[in-house]
Amino acid sequence: MNHKSIAVALGACLVCFASSAFACHSDDDCTSDLVCVGGECTTSNSDKTNHAQPASTAPAPSSGAATTGQGDDTKAAAPSQPAPRTGPHMGLYTNALGLVEFGPSVSFEFGSKFAGLLRVRSLNLGPFSYVKAAATEDKFKFGYGVGAGFRVYLGQANLRGFYAGGGLEFIDFESQENDGRHDKVKMTYVSQFVMPYAELGYRWIFGERFVFGVGGGIGYLVVTKSDTKYEVQPDTSDTAEHLAAIGYKNTASNQIFGEANVEVGFLF
Repeated sequence: MNHKSIAVALGACLVCFASSAFACHSDDDCTSDLVCVGGECTTSNSDKTNHAQPASTAPAPSSGAATTGQGDDTKAAAPSQPAPRTGPHMGLYTNALGLVEFGPSVSFEFGSKFAGLLRVRSLNLGPFSYVKAAATEDKFKFGYGVGAGFRVYLGQANLRGFYAGGGLEFIDFESQENDGRHDKVKMTYVSQFVMPYAELGYRWIFGERFVFGVGGGIGYLVVTKSDTKYEVQPDTSDTAEHLAAIGYKNTASNQIFGEANVEVGFLF
């Protein structure tokens, strides 16, 4: 699976979310100072009344006023309509706990009770990446993840309260042989995975902007690529075929992946 195919697949996931992500369905979908009118959050509660009831017909002027000219100085001003303004239905946040796991992720989220999200992860910034490579006498070199997913907020709107969700993440993980027995051969193990995952958590919003949440997720890593690159110096008798025959090759396998989340960020 190449990177272009993965990007197309992740992009297709987002199309499913974008059509209804920003429309409000009730006042709960808007911030505390807004109301939902015709699928949009607006600043005035009078808009909701005007939207629900047709305006009454103004009474015709009396004949007396027409003949005497009384009321000529009184001009009825049309009520001003505030421009509709949407509430904060987009957010940017990071999983800070990733700094002690497999690296922090940065997520962009959009929606309300139902939200879509895009996520990127740097495996180089998490200690567990190095620990995992060292467990097989390897040295972690480079890794990243990109994904798309969704969340359903069960109790409240505006990307807050209890949520459940899931998605799909692509992960690239590269390491080098580090057992010290073949100094004149550089062996790089390239592993790529596709991981479907599910997650649960709870989020608080402070001041209608600041995001803080806790949760956890579990996924299953499915191997899509498992290669070994050999760089053999000319002054050695080792060959790639010999090294592979004696066990120096990538042995990546499907496995369960889990992590805890502490999210911090903001809505805008």
